Amino acid sequence: RFHHDVDGPIDRVRKAVTDNADDAVLVFSADHGDLLGSHGGLHQKWYQLYDEAVRVPFQIARVGAQASVGASIERTPTSHIDLLPTLLGFAGADEAELAETLTQTHSEVHPLPGRDLSGLVASPGDAPQGQPIYLITRDNMLEGDGSASAMARARGRLEPAFPLQIRIPAHAATNVEGVVVEHEGTLYKIARTFDDPATWTDPHMRHLSVRSPAGPAFRTEPIPDQWELYDLDADPIEAVNLAIDPAHTDLLTALQQTLTTTRSEKVHERNTPWPYVQRPERKTPKMKTPPRPVLRLRKALQKAGMHPDDDVTGVDLSGVVGRRALVVATNHGTLKPGKATGVFGSELTVPYYAFLDAGMEVDVASPRGGDIPFDPTSFRPPIRTTEDDRYLDDPVLQDLCENSLAIGDLDMSTYDIVFFAGGWGAAWDLGRSEVVGEQASAAIANDAVIGGVCHGPLGLLQATNPDGTLFVEGRRLTAVTDRQVKQLGISHTPQHPERE
Repeated sequence: RFHHDVDGPIDRVRKAVTDNADDAVLVFSADHGDLLGSHGGLHQKWYQLYDEAVRVPFQIARVGAQASVGASIERTPTSHIDLLPTLLGFAGADEAELAETLTQTHSEVHPLPGRDLSGLVASPGDAPQGQPIYLITRDNMLEGDGSASAMARARGRLEPAFPLQIRIPAHAATNVEGVVVEHEGTLYKIARTFDDPATWTDPHMRHLSVRSPAGPAFRTEPIPDQWELYDLDADPIEAVNLAIDPAHTDLLTALQQTLTTTRSEKVHERNTPWPYVQRPERKTPKMKTPPRPVLRLRKALQKAGMHPDDDVTGVDLSGVVGRRALVVATNHGTLKPGKATGVFGSELTVPYYAFLDAGMEVDVASPRGGDIPFDPTSFRPPIRTTEDDRYLDDPVLQDLCENSLAIGDLDMSTYDIVFFAGGWGAAWDLGRSEVVGEQASAAIANDAVIGGVCHGPLGLLQATNPDGTLFVEGRRLTAVTDRQVKQLGISHTPQHPERE
């Protein structure tokens, strides 16, 4: 009954075509199979290359004057990328002419990666033998690049809705590549499961492994590669992994080389490294929104001059996508006995989200690393910014601030922007730290864009130009002034930007 219910609709499509066309080509295939509990209880089709999931029908029938005859081709691996060239071949279309037409409306037109197999329908005996087929899957499609899927981003969420979440164990990688190839007369499949830092939550820096009530946990080291190797002739159900058998070390080495060679042939130079799309973290970010009376008060304070909107618009930010920014803040959290301080919230959150939403990769650092304290007054609802609201509901940035990078451990040549966040705490450590001065000098020597706010520019106090002269000498800086310090009634801090 099940087969009947499936075959019936398929046959209606077939009949509609064959009854109304004198010359037609029918192709029957599928996007994927289903594991259905095989290989120790696996289901669906994720993160593996077993035949149950990746081997699908590819049946072609031609009706009319050039009707096909029954034939089966078993040892010529094919791929979905062969479908389009094959259909164009049946239609008699000229790929070069089509490409020329497309160049009139598209900025890039590339050769089709697949093969035209239309000729094999008439001449099955001409099927090529021994050619490898390359397979790769490189991310969790429900999470997407940078962890948030399109659905999650549209809703301002850090992860998909619960029914769509796929929980990956912290020890498991999700990128898989493989080759099916005939080697010395035997058909093999070799598969490599690997951890690609380019697909991490924070690309190339760290990956969010676990979300729990205790907070997020991250890993910073790639998971070692795992290899599988199957003799598809002797072991078609892929039950015996030859890759873990020392007796097949030479075979494994040979097929690993085949995989490397095939990858270099099949993955175009323009896709090396793989061009993951860098995009803003969230267009509609989730945030803690204060009550409406507080929002009205905040708006009034903004009109009076607090946190004014940036009146610069229309800036082309496409050039910063994929570049790296570093926000540096204080480790000092005491203004005087019994009174807490630290970084002023908006002086870290505003630049962080500006860089992130422009498509940059953003790190957070401090002189010692570890916890960055926040001045509690900066999070009072009337005076905090929308970026502060966003931070208060963003476990990723909260973790970055609780476990900030030690600036002395960083390679400053990898950063395009270095921004020093302010707050009273910065008056105790940013200007006094030799390490901060040395690393700021390294960023300056690398022609990084340097910025800061409030007490943050004290981080440039010990910075030098490549010729040894002080970086701040003769420059005009934006920072808190002595007048502002006096107006706020906090003049006992050890350093003031204008005075220093």
